Amino acid sequence: MKRSSLFQAVTFLFAAPVLLLAQSTVKEDDFLFFDKIEEEAQATPVAPAPPPADSAVTSARPLPAVTTASLRTILLDVPDKSFATGRLSKLTATASQRGNQAQPVVEFPGATISLRSSIDKAAAALVAANPKFPDGVTLKIETEGEYHGHERDAAAVAAAILLEAVGTGRDLDSDAVLLGGVGNDGRITGVQRLATRLRTLEGEPPPVIGVPAVSEEEIRDLALMNELDVLAKLQIISMVTLDDARALSAKTRPEKLAKAMSLFAPVRQATAAAPMASLLKNAKFIQRLQEVVSLMPGHLSARLLLQAANGKMSGRITPATSRQAILKAIKPFVDATGGGGKAGEIKAAATEGGNVLLRLQPRIHPGVERYLMAVKAYLRAVNNFLDIRNDAQHAQTRYKAQVELAKLLSEVESEKQKLDQKSSADQ
Repeated sequence: MKRSSLFQAVTFLFAAPVLLLAQSTVKEDDFLFFDKIEEEAQATPVAPAPPPADSAVTSARPLPAVTTASLRTILLDVPDKSFATGRLSKLTATASQRGNQAQPVVEFPGATISLRSSIDKAAAALVAANPKFPDGVTLKIETEGEYHGHERDAAAVAAAILLEAVGTGRDLDSDAVLLGGVGNDGRITGVQRLATRLRTLEGEPPPVIGVPAVSEEEIRDLALMNELDVLAKLQIISMVTLDDARALSAKTRPEKLAKAMSLFAPVRQATAAAPMASLLKNAKFIQRLQEVVSLMPGHLSARLLLQAANGKMSGRITPATSRQAILKAIKPFVDATGGGGKAGEIKAAATEGGNVLLRLQPRIHPGVERYLMAVKAYLRAVNNFLDIRNDAQHAQTRYKAQVELAKLLSEVESEKQKLDQKSSADQ
């Protein structure tokens, strides 16, 4: 098996006998310090459903005049051996009508099994809610960039709203962003790595981002990690059902929603010009947040900023964000060792990584604490090893320290594997 970058970088510190020991007892892969999302069998892309055969029967309910629509979603870029990042992706839908089959067909290149299932449920809910929905609709959706297995059903809500829009002629705000799957009765289901998608999103902020209400914990993570600027920059609103998605994506939004979004605009402007810490003490700023929340309790950006201003943000971050935070904290150490850095540079990076982990510890999810402690112990052992003089007098001490390093590195891997197994069981 290929050795991880960390193991390769640190082993240059070891004597030959211990190298053999470490290589025979420590089994490593690249999971340790990089956020690599594996594409599981249930999320692999599937072949698109074949379009219905053309029929000579003319539909009694033809498509509206406008047969194209677009929306946006946030997809994940997952480079090999690097951290995942979110990117805005435009979904463009083109509809045609082929005969009189009642159930619409959605062609989505690269669709996963999970996405296909969500779209089927959404289509059934939409047809049931719209008795006059056109027959024989085939909707082809193209996305900017590939749709990978790790996305699962992240674009299902957007696909559902596009289908409804072309079937009913409803105008959409093409800049709106929707994220989530669709379950029974049109309820919005969660999406993986939601906090990562939002915190790493670059470029001009979209007017609104609709996220699953069931994933609200991950938005709360941003506040607990003191990433309040993300909440202020991105207008994030929760969705429970497809009705919420309709409202957020409409070109002409319901009155209360439109007013709440308008009131939040100065919040965005203020946070771009002044430090967040001072704004959270400003009475007018807090009053504006209260006005937004009164109109829209599901306005997560305003609600969480208000809780932060009132000192009501407490608790632990979710397991997924906890792991991301640990990886981010030790990345400078990985970079220093991976680049064959000098002992002083490695020691400084290990010390800083350990300090960051110490500050994180009160917020880390209890289920991830053992992993954090294992990583902390390993970094501390690296520093201890680097403090031992490399001469004959200290050879035995160095040997013992090297054996301890190998043991601690194995414990880090063991704790991570336990987290992987639990994550797989929970899905």
